[in-house]
Amino acid sequence: MLLKPTYIPSKIGHKSNWGQTHGATSALAVAEAAQSHQGPILTLVKDTDAALKLCAELTFFLTGTGLDCLMLPDWEILPYDSFSAHPDIVSERISTLNQINHLSQGVVIVPVATLLHRLPPMNYLAGNSFTLSTGQELPQTQFRQRLDQAGYLLTETVSQAGEYALRGGLIDLYPMGSHAPLRIELFDDEIESLRYFDADSQRTTAVINEFNLLPAREFPLTKAAISHFRQSFTSQFDLDPKACPVYLMSGEYDCSCTPERTLETASRIKGSKVTIMKDLGHFPMCENPALFETYLMPVLLEIANHAA
Repeated sequence: MLLKPTYIPSKIGHKSNWGQTHGATSALAVAEAAQSHQGPILTLVKDTDAALKLCAELTFFLTGTGLDCLMLPDWEILPYDSFSAHPDIVSERISTLNQINHLSQGVVIVPVATLLHRLPPMNYLAGNSFTLSTGQELPQTQFRQRLDQAGYLLTETVSQAGEYALRGGLIDLYPMGSHAPLRIELFDDEIESLRYFDADSQRTTAVINEFNLLPAREFPLTKAAISHFRQSFTSQFDLDPKACPVYLMSGEYDCSCTPERTLETASRIKGSKVTIMKDLGHFPMCENPALFETYLMPVLLEIANHAA
Protein backbone atom coordinates (compact mmCIF):
# COMPACT_ATOMS: atom_id res chain seq x y z
CA MET A 1 0.00 0.00 0.00
CA LEU A 2 1.69 3.20 -1.22
CA LEU A 3 -1.17 5.67 -0.83
CA LYS A 4 -3.76 6.53 1.74
CA PRO A 5 -6.53 3.87 1.40
CA THR A 6 -8.93 4.79 -1.39
CA TYR A 7 -12.63 4.63 -0.63
CA ILE A 8 -15.09 3.42 -3.27
CA PRO A 9 -18.76 4.24 -2.55
CA SER A 10 -20.91 1.17 -2.06
CA LYS A 11 -24.31 2.84 -2.55
CA ILE A 12 -25.88 4.94 -5.28
CA GLY A 13 -25.62 8.64 -4.49
CA HIS A 14 -22.54 8.32 -2.30
CA LYS A 15 -19.39 10.10 -3.46
CA SER A 16 -15.70 9.91 -2.71
CA ASN A 17 -13.23 12.62 -3.80
CA TRP A 18 -9.58 11.80 -4.45
CA GLY A 19 -7.26 14.82 -4.45
CA GLN A 20 -3.62 15.70 -5.11
CA THR A 21 -3.15 12.86 -7.62
CA HIS A 22 -0.39 14.32 -9.75
CA GLY A 23 1.21 12.54 -12.70
CA ALA A 24 0.77 8.78 -12.54
CA THR A 25 -0.60 8.95 -8.99
CA SER A 26 -4.14 8.70 -10.34
CA ALA A 27 -3.28 5.39 -12.00
CA LEU A 28 -1.63 4.15 -8.80
CA ALA A 29 -4.73 5.06 -6.80
CA VAL A 30 -7.00 3.23 -9.26
CA ALA A 31 -4.68 0.21 -9.23
CA GLU A 32 -4.74 -0.03 -5.43
CA ALA A 33 -8.50 0.46 -5.37
CA ALA A 34 -8.91 -2.33 -7.91
CA GLN A 35 -6.93 -4.72 -5.74
CA SER A 36 -9.05 -4.03 -2.66
CA HIS A 37 -12.45 -3.78 -4.37
CA GLN A 38 -14.36 -7.03 -4.93
CA GLY A 39 -15.55 -6.36 -8.45
CA PRO A 40 -14.66 -4.50 -11.67
CA ILE A 41 -13.96 -0.76 -11.58
CA LEU A 42 -15.17 1.49 -14.41
CA THR A 43 -12.79 4.41 -14.98
CA LEU A 44 -13.94 7.33 -17.15
CA VAL A 45 -11.47 9.59 -18.95
CA LYS A 46 -11.91 12.63 -21.18
CA ASP A 47 -10.69 11.19 -24.50
CA THR A 48 -8.80 8.39 -26.28
CA ASP A 49 -5.35 9.84 -25.55
CA ALA A 50 -6.10 9.95 -21.83
CA ALA A 51 -7.43 6.37 -22.02
CA LEU A 52 -4.25 5.07 -23.69
CA LYS A 53 -2.05 6.89 -21.17
CA LEU A 54 -3.99 5.57 -18.17
CA CYS A 55 -4.08 2.05 -19.61
CA ALA A 56 -0.28 2.03 -20.00
CA GLU A 57 0.20 3.25 -16.42
CA LEU A 58 -2.30 0.76 -14.98
CA THR A 59 -0.71 -2.11 -16.88
CA PHE A 60 2.54 -1.25 -15.11
CA PHE A 61 1.01 -0.92 -11.62
CA LEU A 62 -1.12 -4.07 -11.97
CA THR A 63 1.78 -6.26 -13.15
CA GLY A 64 1.93 -9.36 -10.98
CA THR A 65 -1.48 -8.82 -9.37
CA GLY A 66 -3.39 -11.05 -11.77
CA LEU A 67 -5.85 -8.22 -12.51
CA ASP A 68 -6.71 -7.12 -16.04
CA CYS A 69 -6.84 -3.59 -17.37
CA LEU A 70 -9.25 -3.35 -20.30
CA MET A 71 -9.95 -0.38 -22.55
CA LEU A 72 -13.08 0.10 -24.63
CA PRO A 73 -11.86 2.32 -27.50
CA ASP A 74 -13.94 4.97 -29.20
CA TRP A 75 -15.21 4.39 -32.75
CA GLU A 76 -13.15 7.45 -33.83
CA ILE A 77 -15.73 8.35 -36.47
CA LEU A 78 -18.34 11.08 -36.61
CA PRO A 79 -22.02 10.86 -37.57
CA TYR A 80 -22.49 10.83 -41.35
CA ASP A 81 -18.85 9.98 -42.05
CA SER A 82 -18.58 8.12 -45.36
CA PHE A 83 -16.32 5.43 -43.87
CA SER A 84 -16.58 2.83 -41.13
CA ALA A 85 -14.46 2.40 -38.03
CA HIS A 86 -11.08 0.76 -38.60
CA PRO A 87 -11.23 -3.05 -38.30
CA ASP A 88 -8.57 -2.99 -35.57
CA ILE A 89 -10.79 -0.73 -33.45
CA VAL A 90 -13.83 -2.97 -34.02
CA SER A 91 -11.70 -5.99 -33.11
CA GLU A 92 -10.47 -4.40 -29.87
CA ARG A 93 -13.99 -3.32 -28.89
CA ILE A 94 -15.45 -6.80 -29.42
CA SER A 95 -12.57 -8.40 -27.55
CA THR A 96 -13.03 -6.01 -24.61
CA LEU A 97 -16.81 -6.50 -24.49
CA ASN A 98 -16.29 -10.27 -24.48
CA GLN A 99 -13.77 -10.05 -21.60
CA ILE A 100 -16.05 -7.76 -19.59
CA ASN A 101 -18.66 -10.53 -19.55
CA HIS A 102 -16.20 -12.68 -17.59
CA LEU A 103 -14.43 -9.98 -15.57
CA SER A 104 -14.85 -10.49 -11.83
CA GLN A 105 -12.16 -8.00 -10.73
CA GLY A 106 -10.06 -5.45 -12.60
CA VAL A 107 -10.30 -2.09 -14.37
CA VAL A 108 -12.25 -1.04 -17.46
CA ILE A 109 -11.24 2.30 -19.03
CA VAL A 110 -13.80 4.13 -21.17
CA PRO A 111 -13.61 7.61 -22.78
CA VAL A 112 -16.67 9.73 -21.95
CA ALA A 113 -17.79 9.96 -25.60
CA THR A 114 -17.65 6.17 -25.90
CA LEU A 115 -19.85 5.76 -22.85
CA LEU A 116 -22.67 7.59 -24.66
CA HIS A 117 -22.97 4.89 -27.33
CA ARG A 118 -25.35 1.97 -27.08
CA LEU A 119 -23.80 -1.47 -26.61
CA PRO A 120 -25.05 -4.89 -27.69
CA PRO A 121 -26.87 -7.02 -25.10
CA MET A 122 -24.59 -9.09 -22.90
CA ASN A 123 -25.95 -12.32 -24.37
CA TYR A 124 -25.27 -11.25 -27.97
CA LEU A 125 -21.53 -12.01 -27.99
CA ALA A 126 -22.00 -15.24 -26.04
CA GLY A 127 -24.81 -16.37 -28.32
CA ASN A 128 -22.86 -15.59 -31.50
CA SER A 129 -19.49 -17.01 -30.45
CA PHE A 130 -18.44 -20.60 -30.96
CA THR A 131 -15.45 -22.77 -30.20
CA LEU A 132 -13.18 -24.40 -32.76
CA SER A 133 -11.08 -27.38 -31.69
CA THR A 134 -8.96 -30.03 -33.38
CA GLY A 135 -10.92 -33.16 -34.25
CA GLN A 136 -14.16 -31.21 -34.49
CA GLU A 137 -16.55 -31.75 -37.40
CA LEU A 138 -16.70 -28.56 -39.48
CA PRO A 139 -18.67 -28.77 -42.76
CA GLN A 140 -17.14 -26.01 -44.89
CA THR A 141 -20.39 -24.81 -46.51
CA GLN A 142 -22.17 -24.40 -43.18
CA PHE A 143 -19.11 -22.77 -41.61
CA ARG A 144 -18.91 -20.23 -44.44
CA GLN A 145 -22.58 -19.35 -43.96
CA ARG A 146 -21.97 -18.89 -40.26
CA LEU A 147 -18.98 -16.61 -40.94
CA ASP A 148 -21.05 -14.52 -43.35
CA GLN A 149 -23.83 -14.16 -40.77
CA ALA A 150 -21.26 -13.20 -38.13
CA GLY A 151 -20.07 -10.33 -40.36
CA TYR A 152 -16.80 -11.79 -41.69
CA LEU A 153 -15.79 -10.74 -45.22
CA LEU A 154 -14.60 -13.23 -47.85
CA THR A 155 -11.31 -12.11 -49.46
CA GLU A 156 -8.50 -13.69 -51.50
CA THR A 157 -6.01 -13.34 -48.65
CA VAL A 158 -6.55 -12.19 -45.06
CA SER A 159 -4.75 -9.04 -43.96
CA GLN A 160 -6.93 -7.52 -41.21
CA ALA A 161 -9.43 -8.55 -38.57
CA GLY A 162 -12.84 -9.63 -39.85
CA GLU A 163 -11.66 -11.34 -43.06
CA TYR A 164 -11.51 -14.98 -44.19
CA ALA A 165 -10.27 -16.82 -47.26
CA LEU A 166 -10.91 -20.30 -48.65
CA ARG A 167 -8.23 -22.40 -50.35
CA GLY A 168 -9.29 -26.01 -50.81
CA GLY A 169 -8.96 -27.72 -47.46
CA LEU A 170 -7.56 -24.59 -45.80
CA ILE A 171 -9.55 -21.79 -44.22
CA ASP A 172 -7.59 -18.64 -43.38
CA LEU A 173 -9.39 -16.50 -40.84
CA TYR A 174 -8.50 -13.29 -39.03
CA PRO A 175 -10.70 -13.50 -35.90
CA MET A 176 -11.87 -10.47 -33.95
CA GLY A 177 -9.79 -9.91 -30.83
CA SER A 178 -6.94 -12.07 -32.13
CA HIS A 179 -3.31 -10.94 -32.32
CA ALA A 180 -2.74 -12.92 -35.53
CA PRO A 181 -4.69 -14.70 -38.28
CA LEU A 182 -5.69 -18.33 -37.82
CA ARG A 183 -5.30 -21.16 -40.35
CA ILE A 184 -7.79 -24.03 -40.13
CA GLU A 185 -6.62 -27.18 -41.89
CA LEU A 186 -9.39 -29.64 -42.73
CA PHE A 187 -9.25 -33.34 -43.48
CA ASP A 188 -12.55 -33.90 -45.24
CA ASP A 189 -14.96 -32.18 -42.78
CA GLU A 190 -12.78 -32.55 -39.69
CA ILE A 191 -10.42 -29.95 -38.23
CA GLU A 192 -6.95 -31.48 -38.46
CA SER A 193 -5.00 -28.50 -37.08
CA LEU A 194 -5.35 -24.91 -35.87
CA ARG A 195 -2.36 -22.65 -36.42
CA TYR A 196 -1.54 -18.98 -36.00
CA PHE A 197 0.43 -17.66 -38.95
CA ASP A 198 2.13 -14.49 -40.14
CA ALA A 199 0.01 -12.68 -42.73
CA ASP A 200 3.11 -11.47 -44.65
CA SER A 201 5.32 -14.56 -44.70
CA GLN A 202 2.46 -17.09 -44.36
CA ARG A 203 4.63 -19.03 -41.91
CA THR A 204 3.14 -20.78 -38.88
CA THR A 205 3.91 -19.00 -35.62
CA ALA A 206 2.07 -21.24 -33.14
CA VAL A 207 -0.06 -24.39 -33.04
CA ILE A 208 -3.14 -24.45 -30.79
CA ASN A 209 -5.81 -27.01 -29.99
CA GLU A 210 -8.80 -24.72 -29.38
CA PHE A 211 -10.01 -21.24 -30.24
CA ASN A 212 -13.09 -19.18 -29.29
CA LEU A 213 -14.35 -17.33 -32.38
CA LEU A 214 -16.12 -14.00 -31.78
CA PRO A 215 -18.53 -12.28 -34.20
CA ALA A 216 -17.10 -9.60 -36.50
CA ARG A 217 -19.69 -6.96 -35.63
CA GLU A 218 -21.40 -5.60 -32.52
CA PHE A 219 -24.74 -6.15 -34.25
CA PRO A 220 -26.21 -9.09 -36.19
CA LEU A 221 -26.33 -9.08 -39.99
CA THR A 222 -28.88 -11.85 -40.43
CA LYS A 223 -31.94 -11.37 -42.66
CA ALA A 224 -34.16 -11.27 -39.58
CA ALA A 225 -32.01 -8.56 -37.97
CA ILE A 226 -31.91 -6.45 -41.14
CA SER A 227 -35.68 -6.78 -41.55
CA HIS A 228 -36.18 -5.76 -37.91
CA PHE A 229 -33.97 -2.70 -38.41
CA ARG A 230 -35.92 -1.58 -41.49
CA GLN A 231 -39.25 -1.94 -39.73
CA SER A 232 -38.03 -0.10 -36.65
CA PHE A 233 -36.43 2.66 -38.74
CA THR A 234 -39.55 3.36 -40.80
CA SER A 235 -41.83 3.25 -37.75
CA GLN A 236 -39.54 5.58 -35.80
CA PHE A 237 -38.95 8.22 -38.50
CA ASP A 238 -42.07 7.75 -40.65
CA LEU A 239 -40.29 8.69 -43.88
CA ASP A 240 -42.31 9.59 -46.96
CA PRO A 241 -40.26 8.80 -50.12
CA LYS A 242 -42.41 11.26 -52.09
CA ALA A 243 -41.51 14.09 -49.72
CA CYS A 244 -37.87 13.00 -49.42
CA PRO A 245 -36.88 11.17 -52.63
CA VAL A 246 -33.64 9.22 -52.93
CA TYR A 247 -31.52 9.43 -56.09
CA LEU A 248 -28.87 6.82 -56.93
CA MET A 249 -26.29 7.31 -59.69
CA SER A 250 -23.80 4.70 -60.86
CA GLY A 251 -21.31 4.58 -63.71
CA GLU A 252 -21.76 1.90 -66.35
CA TYR A 253 -18.18 0.68 -65.76
CA ASP A 254 -18.09 1.19 -61.99
CA CYS A 255 -16.51 -1.94 -60.50
CA SER A 256 -16.74 -0.81 -56.87
CA CYS A 257 -20.44 0.06 -56.95
CA THR A 258 -21.73 -1.79 -59.98
CA PRO A 259 -24.99 -0.88 -61.74
CA GLU A 260 -26.39 -4.25 -60.63
CA ARG A 261 -25.74 -3.45 -56.97
CA THR A 262 -27.16 0.04 -57.41
CA LEU A 263 -30.35 -1.36 -58.94
CA GLU A 264 -30.59 -3.92 -56.14
CA THR A 265 -30.23 -1.16 -53.54
CA ALA A 266 -32.86 0.94 -55.31
CA SER A 267 -35.29 -1.98 -55.23
CA ARG A 268 -35.09 -1.92 -51.44
CA ILE A 269 -35.78 1.85 -51.18
CA LYS A 270 -39.39 2.67 -51.97
CA GLY A 271 -39.75 5.59 -54.38
CA SER A 272 -36.04 5.84 -55.20
CA LYS A 273 -34.81 6.88 -58.65
CA VAL A 274 -31.81 5.42 -60.48
CA THR A 275 -29.53 6.81 -63.19
CA ILE A 276 -26.99 4.50 -64.81
CA MET A 277 -24.39 6.75 -66.44
CA LYS A 278 -23.19 5.20 -69.70
CA ASP A 279 -19.51 5.40 -70.66
CA LEU A 280 -18.53 6.40 -67.10
CA GLY A 281 -16.90 4.57 -64.18
CA HIS A 282 -16.29 5.10 -60.46
CA PHE A 283 -14.92 8.67 -60.74
CA PRO A 284 -17.12 10.27 -63.40
CA MET A 285 -16.28 13.84 -62.34
CA CYS A 286 -12.62 13.15 -63.20
CA GLU A 287 -13.05 10.78 -66.13
CA ASN A 288 -15.33 12.99 -68.20
CA PRO A 289 -16.64 16.09 -66.40
CA ALA A 290 -18.71 17.30 -69.36
CA LEU A 291 -20.48 13.97 -69.78
CA PHE A 292 -20.99 13.64 -66.02
CA GLU A 293 -22.63 17.08 -66.00
CA THR A 294 -25.27 15.90 -68.48
CA TYR A 295 -26.32 13.21 -66.01
CA LEU A 296 -25.97 15.27 -62.84
CA MET A 297 -27.76 18.48 -63.81
CA PRO A 298 -31.20 16.93 -64.48
CA VAL A 299 -31.10 15.27 -61.06
CA LEU A 300 -30.10 18.53 -59.34
CA LEU A 301 -32.84 20.43 -61.18
CA GLU A 302 -35.42 17.85 -60.15
CA ILE A 303 -34.28 18.12 -56.52
CA ALA A 304 -34.44 21.94 -56.70
CA ASN A 305 -37.93 21.89 -58.21
CA HIS A 306 -39.11 19.39 -55.64
CA ALA A 307 -37.79 21.56 -52.79
CA ALA A 308 -39.50 24.63 -54.24
